[in-house]
Amino acid sequence: MIIGQKAEGGSKTGLPGGQFMALSLLALAALVPACADAPPPPAETPATQATPAAAKPLPPLPRSSIAAVVQHRGELGLTDEQIEAMEKRDREREEEDRALRAEDDKKRKAAQEASQSAANAQNAAPPGRAPGGGMRGGGMGGGAMRGGGMGGPPGRHGPGTDPGKPAGDALDDRLDADDTKAYLDIEDLLTPAQREPAREIASDYRAQLYDRRQQHRGDGSH
Repeated sequence: MIIGQKAEGGSKTGLPGGQFMALSLLALAALVPACADAPPPPAETPATQATPAAAKPLPPLPRSSIAAVVQHRGELGLTDEQIEAMEKRDREREEEDRALRAEDDKKRKAAQEASQSAANAQNAAPPGRAPGGGMRGGGMGGGAMRGGGMGGPPGRHGPGTDPGKPAGDALDDRLDADDTKAYLDIEDLLTPAQREPAREIASDYRAQLYDRRQQHRGDGSH
């Protein structure tokens, strides 16, 4: 009986031979994608890379050496009378600093105006003639000014500037000197046991202030 079914084109499944062959091909086609290798993961791009956490801003520094010492009142054992006298001297220092900044700003503006006036006079002079009346490049009588006069970059050595330092250093030096003077004034308020640790606190504050300034200039944030 089995032989008879094979002869008639049947199969063990009881399906006609052509239908069984078609189902087998469909099953094979369905298995091919499943056997294919999975596609590789997409390449990592700057947009998908983990963004590093932004650096936390540094805590603000005390406004002065005196303020740094007052912040350690508990550690130093400062009395209310000492603190009151220190803060009074620190307020006086702030007034002195405001006057220094105003003076520096006034000098800078004067230097800029002088430079601008010199540039305007240079541009307004007739061709071949210097603003002072002398002929450029020499001439009869040696009227030309060599290596002096109004030569050099405008404003480079103007009032309130130090040619050996970047802009702002001269003012910073004056503010630092004012801070030191104010601190020395309050040292008389401290007991002998308080003076050495207080001086270390003030020195540490000044070192941090210097580092912050250098970092500020290195970042180009003048």
